Amino acid sequence: MAAHPRPSRTRPQNNPASNTSAGNAPSNNDNFIELHPGHARAPQTGDDFGLNYLPAPVAHAFKEALGCYRHGLNMAFAAMCRLTAAAVFDDLDESGKLKAFDQVDDARQLGDIDDATFNIVRCVIFDDGPDDDPAPFKLNRTQAAVLLEVLKDMLYQSYIRGGKLRSALWMRRYFAEQAQAD
Repeated sequence: MAAHPRPSRTRPQNNPASNTSAGNAPSNNDNFIELHPGHARAPQTGDDFGLNYLPAPVAHAFKEALGCYRHGLNMAFAAMCRLTAAAVFDDLDESGKLKAFDQVDDARQLGDIDDATFNIVRCVIFDDGPDDDPAPFKLNRTQAAVLLEVLKDMLYQSYIRGGKLRSALWMRRYFAEQAQAD
């Protein structure tokens, strides 16, 4: 592994914090943060996800879940995923919940998710955890990532896919009618 060159510890001249009242002498170097030259921002999970197709309670809970995931708060993320799933099941009828169960099982098969991880995902989404334990889901980062992708797939199949299809069909019909009128 190649070593990265150490960045300079000087401050830009246009930074007012780098100037002192006695002139342009640099201030104490302990007052600023130095980033590694290879620093990259963490990916913004879900920013391109079609939240506008989700019902408001589902979208709100899912946004909260994404915030917890971004900050590495895995237990809070699991709790918000559970609330998101509950909002989905409140919005859908009983057959919708059964369909969602099939979608989650399909995601397990397509993603080749191991049984231990899938059991955690299933328990979080379908509220199968123990009621007496206030924090039953102590997820690691990998399990949280799998939970996120499975939940996103469930939301996509339940809401977004149909919404995008309806929008595309509406647009096609609109242009077809305009062309027919001309």
